[in-house]
This record gives sequence, C-alpha cells and structure tokens, in this order.
Amino acid sequence: MAYTLNEIKVAAYNLTELDNMTPRQRSLWEGLAYCYEWHRLHPDDQTEACKALAQHYINLFWGDDI
Repeated sequence: MAYTLNEIKVAAYNLTELDNMTPRQRSLWEGLAYCYEWHRLHPDDQTEACKALAQHYINLFWGDDI
C-alpha cells in the first residue's frame, strides 16, 4: 500500500505499525519511530540532532541523501 509521508510520520510518532508497508516505507517508519522515542526519553537533550536525524531518514526515503 502506498502511504504518504505524513501517514508514516504519524504512525511512527504513535508507534503504530501500518499494514503492508513496502521495505522502504518500513525503513522510514523504523527510523522515525526511533527518533521520536529517543526524543520522548530525552526531551531536553540534543533536540536539534534528533530533528536532523529524522530529516536524514526522510531524505533517504525520497532518495535525496545517499
């Protein structure tokens, strides 16, 4: 199934797995879920680094950052 970036981001934030994700979508979901969970555990520590890592995963998903 084709999921939008927003759908994947929301699911990752909520740690809700989506059905029938492609391997590429699953990679993005896992990366973003890691970022969001890490940020929940360390809300005041390196917020900018977490945002940069999430953007890196998004760029990889779009093929812009290899």
